[in-house]
Amino acid sequence: TILQYTGSNNTIQLNSHKIASYLTWMSDGDSHSSSTFYNNVTAVLPGHFVTASAGKISSQSLISFSPEKWAFMNGLGEFSEEFRHIFGQSVLKKVKGRLVVSSHLSGGLDSSSVSSMIRYVAPQLQLNTLYADTNTELTDESRYATLVSQAISSNHLIVHPPLCGLE
Repeated sequence: TILQYTGSNNTIQLNSHKIASYLTWMSDGDSHSSSTFYNNVTAVLPGHFVTASAGKISSQSLISFSPEKWAFMNGLGEFSEEFRHIFGQSVLKKVKGRLVVSSHLSGGLDSSSVSSMIRYVAPQLQLNTLYADTNTELTDESRYATLVSQAISSNHLIVHPPLCGLE
């Protein structure tokens, strides 16, 4: 294990702050951090990779952001157009040459943007959108997913996952 690899004393202690944060997820506003439910165990952050060698563990980002690259732009309109262009090119790279694409559509901003951009860059494509209905009122965004699927004319499928992954 990593604990043995790093020479840790192998003592597992619960991280009460992380547990409390997790149990109040709707109100805590906690951002991504490497903390886990255990004090001496950390997680790999999104967009990072971990290297372990000679008893040392290091984390590095896979990407870097250079705001000065965009300093020439004037106003929100230029930023919006550039973002739309870059986002569209990225999506097009993933769907180019395909006849059918299925996309998760939760009704949230991220999946709605991706599904809408698929339709925009490849209007001829057969687009299936999938909504996972967990039958949980607190996180139900099916109304939004349906509105987006209608707006982009996708074949919208509602999936009902089993209560137990072993079913």
